[in-house]
Amino acid sequence: MASATEVCGSVSFYLMEFEKLHNLEKKVMPAAAGSSWNPPPDDIYKINCYGSFDPNKRIGGYGFVVRNMNGEVLVAGAGNISYASSALHTEAIAAYKSVLHAAQLGMSRIILETDSIVLANALKSPNLDRSIIGALIVQIRDIM
Repeated sequence: MASATEVCGSVSFYLMEFEKLHNLEKKVMPAAAGSSWNPPPDDIYKINCYGSFDPNKRIGGYGFVVRNMNGEVLVAGAGNISYASSALHTEAIAAYKSVLHAAQLGMSRIILETDSIVLANALKSPNLDRSIIGALIVQIRDIM
C-alpha cells in the first residue's frame, strides 16, 4: 500500500503531465534592467528568481519569490550552492528550485522571470541544450 506522500507525489506528477498535454500557459521572460515589477494576469503566478556567484570560491546562492496578480508574496525561498561553475549555473539552479517549489504547491500557470537573458533564451528554445548546464535546462523545462 502506498503512503500518503507517495500518493501525493503521483498525483502531482500526473497533474503536471495533464497540464503539459493541454498546453497550460507558462512563460519565461528576461527581466529588463532597471524595470519595475509588473503583476501577472489573473490566475497566473509570477516567479522572480535570482542567482549569485563567487568565482574565487566557486560557490553561490539562489533566491526566488512567487507573487499573485495583486503582488502579494505567496512563497519565497533561498539557499546556498556549495559547488557552482558559473553565474549562469546559479541562475539555472534558482530557476529550477523556484519552478519545482511552485509545482509542488500546485501552481501550474506560471511566468518565470530571470535577469539572465541567456537562461531565458535557453528555457524558451525547443532545441536540445548541449551546454554544461544542459541537463539542468531539460529538468526545468520538464517541470514547466
